[in-house]
Formats: sequence, structure tokens, C-alpha cells
Amino acid sequence: MKNAFIFLLSFLFLETQFVYATSLPSGENIISGDISISSSQNSMTITQSSEQSIIEWTSFDIGAQNTVTFNQPSVNASALNRVVSGNPTTLAGALNANGKVFVVNENGVYFTPTSTINAHSFAASTLALSNDDFLNNRFLFKADNVNNIFSSIIHKGSITTLDGGFTALLGGAIDSEGTINANLGKIGIGAGKEITLDLSGDKFLQVSVPFSEAITLLDQNAEELNTIINHAGTSTANRIDIDVGAAKNVVQRAVNIPGNLVATTASQQNGVITLGGAGDIVVAGNLTAKENGKINVEGNFLSFGGKVDVSGANAGTINFNSTGEISLGGTLNASSSTNAGGKIDIQSDYKIIQSHGSEINTSGHTKGGNILVSAPNIMSSGSMSSKGTQQGGFIDIESEGYIRLLSTDINVAGNTHGGLVRIGGEFQGNNNLTRTTQQQDVFIDRWGERRSLVNAKTILISDGSNIDISSSNGDAGTAIIWSDQETTMLGNIDATGITGGSVEISSKDTLRHVGLSNVNISEGGQLLLDPKNITVGTGVTSQNWIHKGLIGKDYAVVSSTNVGEPKLTRGGNFGSDIAISDDATLMAVGAREGGAQNNTKTGVVYLYQFDDGNFTNATLIGRIGKGYTGGKNVDNSYLQKNDKFGRSLSFNSTGTRLAVGATGDDAANDGSLETGAVYLITFDDTSYSGGEIVGRIGGGYTGSKNVNLFRQGVTKKGVTVKSYDLFGSSVALDGDANVLAVGLRGDDGFKQYNNNYDISKAGGVFIIAFDDTDFSNGEVVSRIGNGYQNLSSNSNCAKTNKCAAIANDFDTNSHTDLTPKKDDELGSAVSFNHDGSLLAIGSTGDNGKNNNKNNSGAVRLFKFMDSGSVVSAATGTPTYIGSIGQDYDYLDTSDSSVHAVTLSNGDRFGNSVAFDKDADRLAVGYWDQSVSGESKVRTGAVNLYTLTDNLASATYIGTIGNGYSGSKDLDLGSSLNNGDKFGEGIDLNETGNRLVMSGMMADGNNNSKSNSGEVMLIKFNDNDFTGGSLYGKVGYGYGSTGGSSLDIDLDDDDRFGQGTALDSDGNRMAIVAARVDGAGNNSSDSGAVFLFTFDDDSAFQNPTHVGTIGKGYTGTYSLDLDDLTSGDYIWRTALDGDGDRLVLSQLDATSGGVDSGSVFTIKFDDTNFTNPTHVGTIGHSYNSSSYDLSIGTLGSGDSFTSLSLTDDGSRLAVGAMKDDGANGGHSNAGAVYLITFDQTTNSDGNPSTDFNNPTHVGTIGIDYAPTNTLTKSLDLGDNGLDILSNNDQFGNSLGLTADGKILAVSSTKDDGYNTTNDTNDDYGAVHLFTFSDSNFTGATYAASIGNNYTGGKNYDTSGISGWGAAQVAVDGDGNRIAIGDFAEDDIYLFGFEDTSLTGASLQYTIGFGKTGTNELDTSTATLADADTFPNYIALDDTGTLMVAGSAKGDGASDAGDNTGDISLWSDTIIRGNTSYTDYASDDIVINKTELEEFLNNGVDVTLQANTDITISSAITVTGTGSLNLHAGRDVNINSNINTASNLEIIASDSNDNSVSDSDRDAGAGDVVASSASLTAEDLNIQLLDGGTLTNASMGNIDLSTVTATTGSLMSANFTVSGASANDKTYDGTTTATTSGGTISGLNLTGSDLSISSSGSFADADVGNDKDVTINYELSGFTSSPITINENSGALEAIPTANILAGASTPPLPGVAPDEEKEKIVVREKINKDVFDDVSRIISFISVDGASNAALIQNEFITSFPQVDAISIQRL
Repeated sequence: MKNAFIFLLSFLFLETQFVYATSLPSGENIISGDISISSSQNSMTITQSSEQSIIEWTSFDIGAQNTVTFNQPSVNASALNRVVSGNPTTLAGALNANGKVFVVNENGVYFTPTSTINAHSFAASTLALSNDDFLNNRFLFKADNVNNIFSSIIHKGSITTLDGGFTALLGGAIDSEGTINANLGKIGIGAGKEITLDLSGDKFLQVSVPFSEAITLLDQNAEELNTIINHAGTSTANRIDIDVGAAKNVVQRAVNIPGNLVATTASQQNGVITLGGAGDIVVAGNLTAKENGKINVEGNFLSFGGKVDVSGANAGTINFNSTGEISLGGTLNASSSTNAGGKIDIQSDYKIIQSHGSEINTSGHTKGGNILVSAPNIMSSGSMSSKGTQQGGFIDIESEGYIRLLSTDINVAGNTHGGLVRIGGEFQGNNNLTRTTQQQDVFIDRWGERRSLVNAKTILISDGSNIDISSSNGDAGTAIIWSDQETTMLGNIDATGITGGSVEISSKDTLRHVGLSNVNISEGGQLLLDPKNITVGTGVTSQNWIHKGLIGKDYAVVSSTNVGEPKLTRGGNFGSDIAISDDATLMAVGAREGGAQNNTKTGVVYLYQFDDGNFTNATLIGRIGKGYTGGKNVDNSYLQKNDKFGRSLSFNSTGTRLAVGATGDDAANDGSLETGAVYLITFDDTSYSGGEIVGRIGGGYTGSKNVNLFRQGVTKKGVTVKSYDLFGSSVALDGDANVLAVGLRGDDGFKQYNNNYDISKAGGVFIIAFDDTDFSNGEVVSRIGNGYQNLSSNSNCAKTNKCAAIANDFDTNSHTDLTPKKDDELGSAVSFNHDGSLLAIGSTGDNGKNNNKNNSGAVRLFKFMDSGSVVSAATGTPTYIGSIGQDYDYLDTSDSSVHAVTLSNGDRFGNSVAFDKDADRLAVGYWDQSVSGESKVRTGAVNLYTLTDNLASATYIGTIGNGYSGSKDLDLGSSLNNGDKFGEGIDLNETGNRLVMSGMMADGNNNSKSNSGEVMLIKFNDNDFTGGSLYGKVGYGYGSTGGSSLDIDLDDDDRFGQGTALDSDGNRMAIVAARVDGAGNNSSDSGAVFLFTFDDDSAFQNPTHVGTIGKGYTGTYSLDLDDLTSGDYIWRTALDGDGDRLVLSQLDATSGGVDSGSVFTIKFDDTNFTNPTHVGTIGHSYNSSSYDLSIGTLGSGDSFTSLSLTDDGSRLAVGAMKDDGANGGHSNAGAVYLITFDQTTNSDGNPSTDFNNPTHVGTIGIDYAPTNTLTKSLDLGDNGLDILSNNDQFGNSLGLTADGKILAVSSTKDDGYNTTNDTNDDYGAVHLFTFSDSNFTGATYAASIGNNYTGGKNYDTSGISGWGAAQVAVDGDGNRIAIGDFAEDDIYLFGFEDTSLTGASLQYTIGFGKTGTNELDTSTATLADADTFPNYIALDDTGTLMVAGSAKGDGASDAGDNTGDISLWSDTIIRGNTSYTDYASDDIVINKTELEEFLNNGVDVTLQANTDITISSAITVTGTGSLNLHAGRDVNINSNINTASNLEIIASDSNDNSVSDSDRDAGAGDVVASSASLTAEDLNIQLLDGGTLTNASMGNIDLSTVTATTGSLMSANFTVSGASANDKTYDGTTTATTSGGTISGLNLTGSDLSISSSGSFADADVGNDKDVTINYELSGFTSSPITINENSGALEAIPTANILAGASTPPLPGVAPDEEKEKIVVREKINKDVFDDVSRIISFISVDGASNAALIQNEFITSFPQVDAISIQRL
């Protein structure tokens, strides 16, 4: 076996084999220590006088009746016993010791069931332990076997070590089925090539060198094993470590634990259990570490079916961490009955599945604990509890992808205070959105500092889920449900308490459905919903369907030069570098933070192909990264998290060789952090065939084409790299791929310090030459950087291997231009010409020649010389030519006469560089901090240059970027945004007329995916950079326009569309073509299933036909289903929720001689339809495997064909519309068969999701009563519910909800309720059933939709003209149902008020000629009357995406005859956008009854919308809950609002409150209540100015009737005209008589309301044109008038008027204008004599601020009415 280790359990005996009773150790050779040995017939005593001893034995067997005793000087004494004979050791008797005993036998150690070990400490190993290591207390066990054959340990006996001791079992594989007791001590079980025991450190056992390649384990019978460590026994210790350290795919399972691990005893606590390794770990037994214990498990795949327990008075911690899936089927318990609960942390890089019955529990007494569940994909049907007898705890469910809670119980209830639940993100997604002070407190502040969460894409919480944040005697807690793309909330929330809890149900994009009736909040609580447009209405949610596209013969999509890449992730950095082949037909794009689902952030490279050199039809061919398999993908299994694979890229000229940098690589065995590496990849042709990673360049990598940078130079032992050098920052291959330049922007050079100053990260470049173009024998031949020089191999540095002596090194200290400085980052970019003789190097941290322009950057140009000639870098010496940059002589970027664009601080010029083939042209990328007159910064730019021969000179030509307008510039300002940093990667084709440029920080189309990255394709008209234009973009959200149509190659009468299926999100689709003749027309009318994908979450955008299932179809995404029979017709199909499982039926399939039809089960490797596999078959007689199912009761012609799966694929319903009833007496009455699949484990122990063990559990039909075997049947005949009769054809079509609790079944020829003539009408009906759980338990008939079905939950369709019911589809929750009738060409869309099938109503009709209200004419979608629309229907889980088949459609323009087609439909309602965000969205309709219930319960409700809020139904509230309506544009109140609490209305809200500019539709913002009354305790109405929003526009406030105790009315658009004031005679007051005029922007209807105004002069003094301020109030049915305000305060008008002097009260001129000081009061009687003395005493008067002139008017004072104060001192 190539590159494989063979592990052999090299025991040539079985457990029952006879072990000689006389066996004792023999053939001793004392290597070290003071030892004496004595023996008797059945015993041996080894007396050890020294602290250490080493004994080599030819045999160390102990027979079943024998005993070996070690007498040692102390518990610290140790004895190493090494067996050297080549035979395994068998321990069947007793071994006793008072110290430490080691048994080492590289050929195996076997403990029989009769063996007993009693010692202070004991270790058995099949790995070697050297004498030197042992004597120096270094317990390093490693494989010395040159044949790489490792033996193993089988333990079936009993091992007991003393308090504080340890037990260790170490080897190639371990099978521990016995007992191990290390009370107060440690247990270590490890498998690997090197294992270290640390007797005193934190990690007792560590696998220092794991198995790094695929292995095969064989037992003693040479049978293959699939487990490295199997622990089926019981082990008890204070600390237990189990570790394999195995690489992925070493074996099927690394660790299997069906037994028990106990890390505690009654007398101790703080136990630790650690399970580790990169393989699969399966625990079916129990792990126990009670009383503050810790259980830590890491692996590629984790499965738990038993109990993991760290509970106790002091609860402990459970940590699970996996790079792959975590499957939870058992119980995780970290609870405490006396103190606070513990902590459970479960994190996966792929997905977490919690099955029904699984429990996660951190409940406590004083307080609940903490639960974190984090993975890109989470599905749960179990329970999570962090309850508190006093206060509830914390539960966080975090995902950057999808969260599906199907029937999950989440509980953080507390007696005195409820806890905190966060699902999908933090409050408002951690966005800075509008929030009140109270919301800030209850949602955030009261919980203190909490862990930050990433935001989920989508959340589905089904109606079987419950969230409890209640408190029986205090404040309820907080529940936050958030997603960035879509939230569907149908579950139950209990937020009751003395004070109600706080609940947010939101999404940054789409809030598809909220079941408000299931949310219970007590008085004082908070509810926040955040859609874009809100309508408060009655009853069932509205529907509004539109046609999206057609798939069939000759249907085509409008093409675009843009390319969508829907798999890009937020922060994936697509475009970290880019490369194209010389002819520009191949393109590679790196995404340094991307990766497959379970390998995110390892990095990935995308491989594209164009039809020609003009960028035509860019097609993604494959990807290189961890976990990418199939097709032309290349699985890079070496990668680890944060390796940053794809940071740099370079093709050879033809694109058949590729070098990829991975700057985060930590060298071999993770021995040197971020040293960096470069991967060498070859392809067989120019179509990416046969892609293979043939070598790695990095620290410690050895092998045929690897290059070990720790062993370079003349001695081949010199070290050339170290930690954080970032080798691979840039790469450049020459045209033939026989020389490679690699940048190390973190390199310090030969010495980090030069002349005593720090030059860290000065950077450097290595040149690596190969013997051929296949990357053979690579070695470093030269280096460019600090201190690199041709050192003698005799130098001390080279002799000690601290450096490498390399002949052609170049020291950058040798030229003043290049003097290295700290953070120069030389090597940020590199580019070769075709023959590798000329090199451009970016140095982004360069500060210019004169060190005066920080980080402006530079480009260094080199040629390689040998004997005066320019030669390849493989043999030449680097020779410096010049630099392009600030103040450099070669080309000075600061000299505008030669370089029109100057560089700025921080531009980092040289971030990327690219030559054309002959280095006649050069492109240089940089960040571009700013452009004059432009506000955007760091958008990125590329400068273009032409060069003369051998780089003798360079000429600046132009710039591509933001705002550049020169003759050869290209302005991309409309495509660039702040921080995009385009030009991160660039490449030119061979002639320089094609350029690709990437921006890894760009955000995708419409900024829809933050830092996902983009690529731009640039074309020039010639080779001189003339006429540059942007041809297209590649990134998230880009792609074809009008893109929901697709042309499929179909033949006449193929009947495409006979069956349809969608996954839960509507992103994956399967379509039946019933009469396709197989691949190559080799199987007439056998049928086929076509598989399609759409852009994720795009509503059917960019459909792609990826594969076909049928006869003779082959390929990565296709399946040759050989069991299909000609003429039997594939008829129906169904998908599970993820789209990775599929069922299909064949109408006339025959088994056991009965043509009843059959069902095929199919599984895929992933959700992209990769590698479809036929699992099993269900029908009359199928029993070849456990995946088949025989149903013997099926009869001939039963048509066992219609299908529906639950979302998890575990439950299947199959209709047989011509079933004759259980007793065969009811012709074609029809039936539905209920089938379950195992959801426990397969035979290999992995979780079962593969259709195994199908079981028929019940049938619904006539005379099908429950039996012992079919316990879940339901009789619909005369003896039961009396629903069905002959010829009803019940089961023609059916649909299950996501959780399988609701089933809808069409009865195609049902004659209506209570119709005795079963041949009359045959209009059809749909019957609805419910189950009490997801296992088909308690089948109950719920209702029917059909003619004359009335009462209860029924719906009578007799009033629908042309009613028919042949097809049915139900959404994931049971809120919506689609019923089709191809005879009438109609689809009827029904809605229910809730998920209990209450209040059914017809909401919409799609059909031929349907043109009325809430109808859509299919002829507008080019469907014809004879197309048999719809042959079948499928809905997504939200019920807003629908696909309908028309099996007799003729294609576009009737291009075929009955070829068939499918039509795609979307509902534009029931989608919503979060409060004021920057993502596109639609509307949401809220049931007013549910809203009233919240408000009546005292819950404050805030509705926020980017555009409009519409109140279409009257709202009456008697409770204390406040209602807040905040809209970016209009609040339209068409019905009365009557609330006993407060009402706030805000329209035309602004960007200051985070209204989304793109989502605020055009039009003036209004508050319209002209035909409705508003009643509230406090009424606050505001019309704001919209801030700086593009569509900001203010309209009016229209009011009719207002009743409020207090309130305010404000508009930024109020203006007053026609206001005036009357003149008056001085009366000592400021009162004015006014006319208020007219207020523009306020309209009052009816007679209930009026505007009052009042005015006053600025002061009471006599004067002309004095200002009169008029204020306004709204009067009517209000306890007190409402003040009318504008933005800055009270609304005012200020006309002018005069105050005229009067004789009796003459004014006092000259009084200071200060109103408080202009009057004087006399406090004592003043007579005329006093006034005679005024002139003499005036200097003694204190007038409190008045002037002297205020005392004398017309030379005398006759009265003193305005004198407030005077103090007169008599002389």
C-alpha cells in the first residue's frame, strides 16, 4: 500500500487461547540500577534498591496463576522493563509494585481478563522508550521500527494504581475493555508515532507526532479495524487523557467509547477527562467528572450517545470542539442543585446536530449556567436548559450559516429572574440601530458584558419549539432572535413574570413569518419586530405572487458578463490574489479566509475557465482546498485553520502549473508559527484535469518534491526561515515553471538588528529553482534581503546550521536605495517575465528614498546576471536596476512631469505587481488613500507602465481607479467603495491587453456580503493600454440578469415537470421528466430526475442544471439508476430540507410480480447534489438489504408514487391513489403509507441519515385500523371517519410539513362532503391531518378543503368557479397550502391564521385567464391552456417560493411537442427588513389581534420600517403596553387606534436613526390619519426631515380626531403664512391680539380638531414694529391642548405691531430691556419734598440695575405704577 502504515495487532492467539500457568518473566539483562531477582514456581520478586532501573527481558509474560512483585525503595522509584525478543507480552496473572513500573514491548502487550495490576503507577507501551530519556525522566515514547509496523495493546483485565499515581496505555492502537482505577491519579491512553507523558505538567499525555498518512489497522486475525482507540471498559481517575492525534481519514474512527470514563470519586473533585485527536470520536458510554470537573473533547467528528456528566454541588465544564460534525444524542449535564450551574461549550467548524431526546443542561440553584452551541449549521430537536431556582442562566446558539430548531425546548426560566437566550446574534445584530433607553437596559445592560456573537444567515424556529425566559416571582428574561438574511419564527415564547420579558424577533433582510400568537409576554415587557414595510391587518396574511421564470426547451436567460459566486462567505477575502494564463483563458482566484463548510478559514483557490481570451463565459471549474472533492476539485487535506492558503498565486504560461502561498502555515508538525509555505500543483491539461498537489515548500517538509527550508545551502542543513516570516506572501513562476520567486514580507533577513536598530519585517525574496517543469528537486538558489550574502560554507554561521550559505544571495544593504528598514515588507508582491530573468518586487512599507513618505511603497526591479549576460534566475545573480517610488532616480513618483499621479502616505504602492510575457509592460496595485475632490479612501488603484529592454527605463501610462480621467486612465468610481483595496491581486496576459484585478475587502454586489471579495476583468483595445474598459465582475451577488429561466435539452413527449421538489430554502430543485428515454435514449420511457441549483437565498436566481438521475447517466452529479425499467415512468420526487437526500417513484414498477409502483431512496455527499448514491428501494417485494422495504399489502396498479419527506429526511409519506382499502373492497379509494427511517446509528456507529432500516408504521385509508405492527394507521372508511369512498383517488398528491406533524393529501375525485353518488362531479378535495409528534403518532383528521365541507376548520370551495383539487403542496410550518388542478389550469393559494390550521382562506389564484383581484394570469408567463399546468407543485418551507410542472408544455415558442416545462413563482409579501438597515427587503403583515394581545398584556411594542407602516384594521388596547410606530417614509393610519397607554408615531425618520438609504423608497413622508381617530394617554406625533437620505422628502400630517391626556405634535415641514398682530395702546403687559394665519403641512379633517394660537409682544414698552411671537396648539378632544412644534422647538410666527403711548400710563423710556429689572417699586412713601432733593441725592440711590433716566420722565414723576424697588438714603 503506497504511503500507508500497516498497524498490526500482532498477537497470534485468541482470548481463549491457553496461557501457560507456569509463565513468568525470563531472560533478564540488567542495564541499569541495583536489582536482585528471586523466583519460585508461581511467583517472582524483583527487589530494586536504586530509584531507577532498566531491565531487558526475552519474555515478560505472567501466567494466570502467577504473581510478579516489585519491591521498590519509594513510590517515586521506577523500573523500565523492555522486551527484546520480538514476541508479544501476555499478562494473565498478577503484577504488584509499590513504585512505578513500565512495560515496553514493540510487538504488543495483552492483558487477559484474569490479569490484575496493582502499583503506584503503571505504563504499558508498544512504542520505544530510550534508556537516556528514561534515566533523565523524559518519558518520550516513539516508534523506532523502520518498517512502520506498529503493534497494539489489548486490555481486558484490571489495573489499579495508588492515590496520586498514573496508568498509561500507549501504542499503535488500544482496545481497553477492562477496568482501570487510578484514584486521585491520572489515566492516559494514547496512540501515535510519538507520545509524551508529562508527570507534573498541565497536559499529562500528548501525542507529539500523530499518524500523518492513511493507515490500515489489522487485528490478530489480519481483519481490518476501523478504530485506533476503543474503550469499552470502565476507567476511574482524577484525570483521564485519551488522544490519538491522528490526521483526518487515517481510519474511519479514531476513538470509540462504548464504556465509561469516571474522573471523580466520592472523596474527590476537580477531575479532568480529555479526549483528543484529529480523527472521529464516538462516545456511546458515559463520561463522568463530577464536582467541578472538566471534560474536554476534540476531533474531526464527535458523536455522543451516552451521558457526559460534570454535575454536582460545584458544577464543572464540558468543552466539545470539532473541525467536522458534532452529533448529540445523549445527555450533557453540568447542573448544580446547590450552587450556580456549570458551563457547556460546543463548537464545530462544520455542523451540530442535536437529535430528539438529547439534553444539554446547566441548570443551577442560585443561577443557571452557560450554554454555547456554535457552528456554521445547527439543527436541533432536543432540549437546552439553564434554569435557575433563583435566576435563569444564559444560552447562546451561534452560527454564521443556518440555525434550524425543529422541536427544541430552550429554558432559562428563574424563580426570581429569567435568563438570556440569544439565537443567531446579539440585540439588533450588534448594529447601531434605533433603540430606546429602556430597550438598551433590558436587552443589553442588565446582562453585563457578554460574549460577542457572529450573525446567522437564516433561522427557522418551528412551531414544535419552545423558549422559556419566564420568572414566577420576578422579572422575566430576554430572548433575541436575529439573522442577517432570513428569520422564520413559529415557536412558542414564554416571557411571563411579575414584569414581562423582552423579546426581539428580527432579521437584517427577511422576516418571513412571525407567529405572534405563540409569544406570551406579561405586562411591562418589550417586543421588537423590525421589517421594512409593515401592515397591521386582520386574519390571514396577504399574498401577492409574481412569475419568476421558466425552465424547459429553448427558455433562455439574459446573459451578463458578470459572474456570480454564491458560495463566497463574509470575510472570505475572495481575491486575496489572482492569476491568469498567458492566453487569458484560465484564471485562479485565492480566498485566504475561505473554505469548504467544515474547513472555513483554511483558505481556498477557485479555478475558472473562459471560452476565449476575451473573458467570455467565465465558468467555475473547480476549487482547491480542504474538503473539496469530486469533479476537478483538489482536496488539500494538509490545511489547517488560519493557514491562509490562497494568499498568493502564480500560473506558468499555460496554466498547467500553479504555485499557491499559505502564509499562515506553521511548518511541519506545527513547529514554527506562521513561517508560511508554498504549495506546488500540477494539472494534466489546460482544463484543470488531474489536479494534484505534488509538493510543499516550507519548514520541515520532506518528500519527493517537497522543499525543506530548514535544510538548505551548501551543507543542505542551513535554516532559511523562522516563525512569522510569512513565506508565501507572494509567488511568481516563470513561464516554464522551472524557477519560482517567493516573497517573505515578514522576513528579518540574516539578522534582525543592523547597526543596533530594529529592522524586523524588512522583508525578502527567495528564488527557488527546479530541475524540470514538474517541480522536481527544488532548492533555494538565491535570496534578496537584509544581510544575505555569499557566506563561506566554513563560516561559523553555516557550520552551526544557523544559516545557509547560498552562492547567489543579494544583500539589500549593498545599495542606498535598498537599505532595509523596519516594516519595509520587501516581497509583498513579485512578478517574473516569461524566462525568469527579470523580477519586480513590491515593498509596500517603503517610506521613499528620503524616508519622508510613510508607507507610500515602492517597486524594486532586478535582473539576473551571469558573466555579463542576462540569464534565468535559476542560475544568475540578482542585480539591482532601480526603483519606482517616492524620490527614486529610476522613476520618481513625486515628479509630476514624469508621473502624473503622486503617492500619498499609506498608499502601499507595490501591493501587487504584474509583468506581461516580455516585461514590456508592468501593472502595480496600491491602496490609493484618496483622490483630490473624492471622498472615497482606500478604494484601490492600479498604475500602468511601459518598459524598455531589460527594464532599462519605465514610463508611466495611466491609472485604473476612482476618479481618474486621463487619456489612458480608467475611472471605476461607480464600482469602488471605501476600503475595497482593489489591486490586492493583479495579473496581465502575455501581451498586456487583458488585466485581472482583485479586491479581497470588497463587499459583493450591492455590498451584500462584507469583505467577501471581488474580481474585475479589464480589457484594453491594444497592447499599449489604450481604451481600457471594465468587462465584468466576479463576486457574490453578480450574475446573469432576468436570471430565473433556463434552456434544457428535451425531446418531444419527455414530460418534463411531471414531478417537482424543492428543498427548505428553495435553493435546490429536482424535476421529473416522466418519459425521458435515459442517457443515449437507451431505455424507453424509463424517466429521469433533473437536478438544479440556484444562487443561495436568491428566489430562483441563476438556475443551473448540475446532474441527472436516470438510466445511463454518469458524472459527479449524476446517477446511473440501472434498476429503472423501460416504460415504467419515473413519476414523482421529493427532497429533504437540506437537499442532500432525495426520493423518487416509478409509476408502473413491478416487484414480486406486482406492478404497484416503487420508491427509490437516494443520498448525496453534500447539499450540492455531489455523488448521488442509490440507497434502497421500497415497494411490494424488495428485501436485498436493510435499506429496502417490502410492503406486501400493495396491490397491482395501486400507483404507489406520490411522495413527501420531512426536513430531516427521517419520515416519508407515500400516496397510493388506486389502493382499494385494507380489505380490497373499495376500488381506487386510495391510501397514504407512513414510513420511518432509523435516526440512531449505523453499524459503523455514525449517525444515521442515510435512509437505513425503512419501517412501514401505518396506513391512512379505508379500513386501515391500527394493528400491532401498524400502530399508526387511521381508518377513513365507513367503520372509521367515513371520509373516503370508491374512486376518490386519495393520495394522488401529498405534502408534509418540515417536522412531519401536518399532512395534506389530495383526493382527486372526491365528490364533496356527504355525497352519496361517488361518480358525481369528481371535483376533488384536500384532506388535512395532524400528528402529535414527528413520528406519525396520534394521526388525527383535522379538516378538508373541498365542496360542501363546512364547520370546524373546514373550507367550503363550492363558491369557487371551476374548483378542482388534484395536486397539493404545504409549506414547512403548515401556514400555507397550494392546491392545483391541471384540468382547469389553476393553483389556489390558501392561508391559515396559525399553524393549527385555523381560519383557512383563499388568498390568491394563479391560472389561465385569471385577471381579477388577487389573481395572476398564467398566459402572461407564456403558459398555454393545453400545457396541463400544474402537473405537480412544490413549495419551499416559507411558502413564498413555488415551482409548478407542466408536463405537456411545448417549450419557448412551442419549440417542442409535450417536452414539458416548469414555471417558477414567488410571493412578494411576508418578507421584511430589519429596522433601518442597508439590505433589500419587502413587506410583512402583522395580525392585529396578536398585536393587541401584546399591548393588552402590558408589552411595549415597537414597529420599525424603512419605508411605510400601514394600519388597515382598528386597534383597541385596554392594557398598559405602549405602541411605537417608526417609519422611514409614511405612517398610514386607515383604521382607528384606541389605546389606554401611550402612542408614538414617527414618519420621515432619518439616517441619524439608521434608516437605510437604499431601502427608503422615493416619495414624501406623511402621517396620514385623516379618516381615523387616535386615542392615547400620551400621544407623540413627529414628522422628521429624513436627514441626508437620498429620498428624504417631507409631506404632511393629516389628522381627524385625537383624544389624549398629554401629547406633542412636531413636523420639520411645518411653515406658517398669513399670521398678523394688531397694534395696541400701552397697558404695561405684553399681551397681543393676533391672527394665526395658516399652517402648511398640517391638515385637519372634520370638526373635532382645531388649531388655536396666542401671541405676545417681546416687551411691554412703547415702540413701533415690535416683534409679536405667535404659538400654536392643537385643541379638540384632549384633556389639555397639544403643543405644535417644529424641529427646533415650538412652531412660531413672528409678525410685527406697534405699542402706542397712553396719557394715563406713560411708558418709561430708556428702561433696560431686561424684563426682570425694568420696573422699580417704592418701599416707603415719597413726597414732593423728596423729589426736590433728587438731584442732590441721586448718587446715593440703589436702583437694582435701572438707569438714572428711568427715574425722570418729562422732568417729573406723577405716578409710580412701574416702580418695583427703590432704596433712598436721606441726607
